[in-house]
Amino acid sequence: MPITRYNQGVSPFMTKKGARKPYQKPYNREFDRSPIFQFTNSGTIVAGATHLIDIHSDNTKTKKYGAFSNLRITNNSDEDIMMYINQNRNKGIFIASKSIIEMDANVLGGGVISFIVENLHATTTISANEIRTEVWKEGVTTDSTVKEAHKLLHSAFRMLGRA
Repeated sequence: MPITRYNQGVSPFMTKKGARKPYQKPYNREFDRSPIFQFTNSGTIVAGATHLIDIHSDNTKTKKYGAFSNLRITNNSDEDIMMYINQNRNKGIFIASKSIIEMDANVLGGGVISFIVENLHATTTISANEIRTEVWKEGVTTDSTVKEAHKLLHSAFRMLGRA
């Protein structure tokens, strides 16, 4: 058998000269956190009209993060709006005038990649930059992963105990 560096007891993390290889963080879209990306309505939204914001086409830097898990909407206008996450017209979120609403992964489900803002007022228009939306993705840590696993296992064991 020929003698190689692997059967001599040398760690695969060592180089041929014996120095340790520098750690390289793997690129992983699902677990990296993202910066906060901000979007506003660029033009006016007339009464009863809608405005589409597609996160990936409006800001190309967001593509590497995939779907975002957190969303904050600030409605600075005098009109009420309806927001449709991922353009789903069956599930609208009512946002009153002069209010802020924040949603996390539990509410958003699979995340957000686009949304439609609809002006609910019959006669008044919403001026530009009155509706601010911020999206970001939280990084997954060991603590949050263990916490989610504990919730799942706890509910599973409770169901087994009742049987």
